[in-house]
Amino acid sequence: MPLSDQFTAATQKALLELYPIFSSLVPQDYRRVVRPTAPGTHSISIEPYRGSSSWMAFIRVLETSSVVGELQTVIKYSQPELSYHLVLPGQAMSLADCKALLVTWCSALEVDPTAQQSLPKAIDSLLADLGRLLDEKTLTHRAITSLVGVKLSGVDVPIHVDRGVTLRPLSENEVVELGAQDIAFGQPHDLLSHSVSCCIDYQSQCGFTLEATSPQALVVSDFIQEAWNRSANILRALHVLKRGRAGVFLTQTEFTPKLLPFLGGGSSWPLNRPTFASLELLSTEVREFLDLERALLDATRQELRIAADRLVDAENRLSPVDALLDAVIGLEVVLNPMDSSELAFRVALNYAFLALPEHRRERYDRVRLIQRTRNRVVHGGLNLQSADAATIDEHASLAKACLRDVLKSFLLDDSLKGNKKFDADFWLDRVIPVVVGEDKLVLPNTN
Repeated sequence: MPLSDQFTAATQKALLELYPIFSSLVPQDYRRVVRPTAPGTHSISIEPYRGSSSWMAFIRVLETSSVVGELQTVIKYSQPELSYHLVLPGQAMSLADCKALLVTWCSALEVDPTAQQSLPKAIDSLLADLGRLLDEKTLTHRAITSLVGVKLSGVDVPIHVDRGVTLRPLSENEVVELGAQDIAFGQPHDLLSHSVSCCIDYQSQCGFTLEATSPQALVVSDFIQEAWNRSANILRALHVLKRGRAGVFLTQTEFTPKLLPFLGGGSSWPLNRPTFASLELLSTEVREFLDLERALLDATRQELRIAADRLVDAENRLSPVDALLDAVIGLEVVLNPMDSSELAFRVALNYAFLALPEHRRERYDRVRLIQRTRNRVVHGGLNLQSADAATIDEHASLAKACLRDVLKSFLLDDSLKGNKKFDADFWLDRVIPVVVGEDKLVLPNTN
């Protein structure tokens, strides 16, 4: 349904009068801005910007403007849905006061380069977009999860992980905005101690409604959980691909296009973040990364995702003791024959038989070595103050490498794919395979 002529004319008149005032208002708020200047170095400055004080100053202008009252009346009779309740997943807000609409539209014009050359043309474009939005009633729900510790080397364009999911470099402006916080009210995100240069961009289409009365029940959405699940799977794939430490820096959500109020979303961040840029994804590794991510997502064995999570935990542990324990638990999750007898021996043997015969003894000895160190740690015979404490760090690295090797085998080797249970028979077939067509062994009669 197109916008009414009365509403279009009243909005054009209001924006032609108010936007020049909006754009000329002197910012009345200040924020701390961190800008990367070179690898490992930053500049810090206090800069003016439009925050809550600036918006309140513009609201005071709107309260004394006659065109605001005129637009409010036109909306009531010609475009009443713009005075209803905006209902989004998990929230509902009243649009009764058109001042919020005018602030939103002025903000949209400010980022439209056309407004600098021809304000009437930019307003016409904004109204056309608003008409389509009200007709289609569809927004894009977006979660941008910035990553710490990950560097995309030689990757200048988004990596399309799946429909609506990309791993991409952050723009210089996006990095600046991550570390910019209001000096009075903001909670700073410490870019000085964290290397942040890329993000996971997750997008999904989202419907909204405009309802005359406040809804009795809100629409439930699992978008946030889906975005978190996909980010977790991408981090699993990166850690399975290669050694390194990576995690989430900040997750921000929003709805676009921002042509209605209250579409800003929110943000969340983990309690702990890796502090060093130690996982570099090369352009030559993108294909394998995508294969691993898809294999982890599609894996019918939940054990593989559990083990991959243990690998992520192991890489991000500060203590080599904790890293060793996490990695060994991950190995046992996948290689445990679901038989309580001789667990350690069977885990080592099963790991050995994932390889060709010439490498099996070496692999067996490797896991047995890790298990002995793990047992000494668990039972109190070895700690970080022991004379041979360096063994813990060495064997923690070895355990993580073994777990990474196991996960790659099960995710990428066609002979190991499927959903057959990891029981004793599964591993027996691997260690002593059945030879099809061979004559059965005839045992001598002992009677």
